[in-house]
Amino acid sequence: MIHNVGAEREGSWDMHLTSISSMLPYMFIANRVNYSRWLPVYILDMLNLTSDIQPAFSSGQFAIRQKPGKFNGIWSVMATEKTVIKDSKGRDGIVGITRQKSALIRWSLTRHVLSEFSAEMRTRSGFSAQEEPSHEETRPTALRRDEEHVKLVIEHVQQQMTNPFDITSHPKALINISTGMHAPKEIESSLTKAFDDGIKMVKSFVNGALAEEKEVEETLYELDNLYLRQLHEISEHRQLQDRNEGDISDDNVFQGYRQITGNKYSAHNKLQQPGKRDDNKQLQIDEETKENPLSKVVGSGKNRRKTLNQKSNMEKRKKYGKPKGKKGLEEGYKFDKPSELDPDSNLAFLFDGMSIDDHGKIYQPIGRQIKDKTRAIADGLDYHPDPPSGKLKRNFDQTVAFWPNGIVPYEIDSAFTANQRAVIISAIEEFNDKTCLDWTAYDNSTHTNYVKFVTHAENCYSYIGKIGTIPQTIGLTSGCVNTGTIVHEMLHAIGSWHEQSRKDRNNYMTIDIENVQDTRKANFDIKQTSFDSPFDPASDLMYGVYSFTKNGDKTEIFHDWRKEFLAGTGKTLSFYDIADVTAAYGCTDSCVSPPTCQHGGFIDKTCSCSCPGVLTGSTCQQLVPSSANCGGTINIAGGETYLLTSPNYPSSYSTGLQCTWLIQGEPGNHVRATVTDMDISNNGNACYHWLEIVYDLLGNKGPERCGSTDHEVWDTSSDEEMNTMIIKFDSFVGSDKVAARGFSITLESIGTGCEDNPCVYGSCYSPINSASYICTCNQGFSGTNCNEPTVYSIFECTAEIDQRCMFVQSTNDTFNWGTRSGPAKYYTYSGITGVTGPGGAKEGFVYLYTRTYPDRRPGDVAVMSTDIDFPKVERCLSFWYHMRSYYAAHMGTLEVSMTDGSGSETILFSRTGNQGIEWLQEKLEIPAVDDLKIIIKGTSGTGWMSDMAVDGISLVPGTCESPLATPDPTKTTTTTTTTTPTTTTTPTTTTTQTTTTTPTTTTTPTTTTTLTINQEYSIFECTAETDQTCMFVQSTDDTFNWEKKSGPAPYYEYSGITGVTGPGGAKEGDVYFYTKTYPDRNPGDIAVMFTDIDFQKVERCLSFWYHMRSYYAAHMGTLEISMTDGSGSETILFSRTGNQGIEWLQEKLEIPAVDDLKIIIKGTSGTGWMSDMAVDGISLVPGTCESPLATPDPTKTITTTPTTTPTTTTTPTTTTTQTTTTTPTTTTTPTTTTTLTINQGINEWNRGKCEWIFQLYY
Repeated sequence: MIHNVGAEREGSWDMHLTSISSMLPYMFIANRVNYSRWLPVYILDMLNLTSDIQPAFSSGQFAIRQKPGKFNGIWSVMATEKTVIKDSKGRDGIVGITRQKSALIRWSLTRHVLSEFSAEMRTRSGFSAQEEPSHEETRPTALRRDEEHVKLVIEHVQQQMTNPFDITSHPKALINISTGMHAPKEIESSLTKAFDDGIKMVKSFVNGALAEEKEVEETLYELDNLYLRQLHEISEHRQLQDRNEGDISDDNVFQGYRQITGNKYSAHNKLQQPGKRDDNKQLQIDEETKENPLSKVVGSGKNRRKTLNQKSNMEKRKKYGKPKGKKGLEEGYKFDKPSELDPDSNLAFLFDGMSIDDHGKIYQPIGRQIKDKTRAIADGLDYHPDPPSGKLKRNFDQTVAFWPNGIVPYEIDSAFTANQRAVIISAIEEFNDKTCLDWTAYDNSTHTNYVKFVTHAENCYSYIGKIGTIPQTIGLTSGCVNTGTIVHEMLHAIGSWHEQSRKDRNNYMTIDIENVQDTRKANFDIKQTSFDSPFDPASDLMYGVYSFTKNGDKTEIFHDWRKEFLAGTGKTLSFYDIADVTAAYGCTDSCVSPPTCQHGGFIDKTCSCSCPGVLTGSTCQQLVPSSANCGGTINIAGGETYLLTSPNYPSSYSTGLQCTWLIQGEPGNHVRATVTDMDISNNGNACYHWLEIVYDLLGNKGPERCGSTDHEVWDTSSDEEMNTMIIKFDSFVGSDKVAARGFSITLESIGTGCEDNPCVYGSCYSPINSASYICTCNQGFSGTNCNEPTVYSIFECTAEIDQRCMFVQSTNDTFNWGTRSGPAKYYTYSGITGVTGPGGAKEGFVYLYTRTYPDRRPGDVAVMSTDIDFPKVERCLSFWYHMRSYYAAHMGTLEVSMTDGSGSETILFSRTGNQGIEWLQEKLEIPAVDDLKIIIKGTSGTGWMSDMAVDGISLVPGTCESPLATPDPTKTTTTTTTTTPTTTTTPTTTTTQTTTTTPTTTTTPTTTTTLTINQEYSIFECTAETDQTCMFVQSTDDTFNWEKKSGPAPYYEYSGITGVTGPGGAKEGDVYFYTKTYPDRNPGDIAVMFTDIDFQKVERCLSFWYHMRSYYAAHMGTLEISMTDGSGSETILFSRTGNQGIEWLQEKLEIPAVDDLKIIIKGTSGTGWMSDMAVDGISLVPGTCESPLATPDPTKTITTTPTTTPTTTTTPTTTTTQTTTTTPTTTTTPTTTTTLTINQGINEWNRGKCEWIFQLYY
């Protein structure tokens, strides 16, 4: 509405059309019938204006101005009412005088003549415009009254209500601003989904009323030109729900509204009530492009058609990353607000499996709803009673009581509703379709034993296997009536125990029994099961990782964390569940000459191969089709490597891709995939596009990875087919999001020596066809398994995923330190920020955390301590801590202590009470002692606001002021060698050496190396990171400074909308340069920084990333890059104004070779508060952007000084004799590595102060 008024005042035709379009869903949801009927037709008319009218309207002539101005236009209809028809206005207008059609027509056609006549008569009568009384609302008394009313309203809002204009205290929940009461969930849901429901009503109305004739002229991208791109913003941030492939794209919500612009003449005659639909008129979807034909506009005749600039449209598609042909699902925008995903949806399952790589730091998305899934809730109601009598027989083995011939009679209790019965029958059909079991309706004349599905007040349960009770019941409470849970209980009834109860489960996971509810611990007991398939985390019989937690922490800890997202998500029988049932019940016993299934496939009840995942064919030897120009089978011969890259690499891949590769290595060996380069699109918290690595069980989904890295290793497991891996790449689901560079992966076969991850502090390699391994140790560690620390070892505990921590949890405390990413549970509470706990990690993404409410009591302690044999050397313990409590008295105590060989404990650090909202750092000197142990203890305080956290813990040799200098890293390769003395007695011809020693003198040159640096090759940078120098300095002649910022900009997320203004984080590293607009800046304020370096005269390339995001494009200001030379003249190299989108964008500028070069970066605040801009990753490289100047090796001057050294030269004399010799032969492989590192070029700003140190090892 504000934009609609603004369009009137400013005379902006584009803004008018976009604002009218954005109102449509609200008109429908509010049941404004006339607006809903006729606005679509109005929009159609306005998009098809004739060539003589359209330019006039576009130039603003639809609005009337009494005098020149920028914000004083009014609608022409209002101007008409104040002029032409002013003297005809009455209570009911002209229809109050007559309703006769011919009279109305005459009145309309002659009104302007009558108006002139009326004006002339008024003039002759002595009246003038100045003498006319003003509008009653503009009289002084009315104005004073209005001012008083405004003051009263403001006073009442501020004192009696929740102030809706105070953006700093907006609660997240929907409330009544008058009473402060929270709205019921159903009302909140209804209101927050109003826009989405309105869109559905628009589409329904369009499908029924306006889609009769074939549309011909494409206007798919026409409104992309419109001012503010308002509809694009609404689409991105309101996030349209329930779209399918044929639905509207995310680029511009008006593409969806354009469904309403069918042939207007047929629409005029056949308009229906909003929400009604003529089902005989279905829209046709183009399957090739997934475009909706209602996104096209027609008129009646050539004079009503609007010709579009096709080239312009293609440029727009390219700008927004649109692929040619099939566009994909275009649902990447839904990952921007994970809290709005249905926890049981496929998108939520994808989200749960994601992890983002930030240059070696891997983290999982914040906002996963693992605990909220229907299965997770139902698992919490699961229990298994003992049978009424007799010894319980269970498990899929020879002792279990199976159902004879696989026939399971069943009956469904009449207490279930019709819908619940349908769900139960669906689960039964699932069993009957996929296995040889026959769940058949119970017939008392035929069957004796049977299963009866009954309702239960609190739980869902089943006995294990067939028992003697008639009937044998499966109990289901209402929360358990879903297919996944029913199948789970049915699997129990036919004889199967839980997956986490398998006797081999400890090879894959650890049950943290201390976190399990006392009454449910038996659900995690190990059973003496037999099994035909590998341990399957995706089994429908697998609990989720939080099942039966009593404190919110995980009850199941996967040894390979990448698999945990599969646990507890079963909605049906998994691939391996079917295989287990098939084997247990002998479903294939009658098969004759069945095929030999490959790649983990198995013979099913039809005597054919059931194939995992993306494999097909009679023996599972074929791969399902991929998108064009990607996917396929890759065979890696022994000793070879294969380079797999994304399509178009290193250029950006296309969106809309689904690629699948089947990698097969040497039998008996593992496949190793080493990611050497990855840059895959994401929003910092979730993947838009991803790699999926299926490295474990081919029948299960693999984890997804995106982000940026130059090194990550994936090895296949030995649980199934170790020489087979499946790699998938998907840019199809999130095809509405911009593509990135892609990936490069090196594929090879390796041996089996690395299966148990033997290299503790290092990386592992196993030669092909070998069970041996080679460990490459991290700096400061040595030994065959890189597990022997030295005095130079650095120990850390970052809490990050897949990172080793030097601390272990104590078993003699009250509770454990947990890990958490994102804000603490009560960081924000009741509209207050910073109540207790941190807002996120200090370093990386995960921190160690003690949560107080609701399970902790005052004085409860959580203790962790080191369990490493540290070498005796003084050290510095550094860590960050956070102890925030809104009420200081609530906060407990954080204590760090140490013990030595004597066992005495020394307290090194102690803090009690509120320490503020920020993370604080502490460094502690640790003396050199024997048997060092460091202990961190958190003690709960007296109130619930007592959450504390630690992060970034490191133990570095040396003192805190003078860390121990660590020698240059040396790659130490230690081979596990077998030494076999072999004694052989044979007659041989032996060569015997007689040695003559002759003293000689040898001259050894001593070499001095001098480095000469040519500064024209210097590379200059400005990364904004801490302790990094920057070639730019702040100007003192501007309004404000560029500041440094890490993490999201203050208003990156506002009022539930992501990406309002400013970036979500740095583009490179952790820190970026940033101009903050609200609340201190005014339009036109400038922030300037410039170089202050005496550059050599050489052409250069200036490269940088910039971010200019504004929810309202008109708010955004201008970013400008310029340069000056010796003449002092300034040349503008780059300028951008207005919203540039939510992503970081890169620019490269050619800088000519000039004297006295100075580069200037200027940010100018825009007209509104959504004007935050940022730059990052600035570099100035010699040469052109296409051909950087090759940097030569440092120039060396070598001076040789002869030194005379007495040495001994040995001259062998050989004599051949026939002897019989017993020779012990020992085979060993020594490895020597010499590393020489020499810095090239110069990359510093205080020239003349650079100190070069060379260490050359021979």
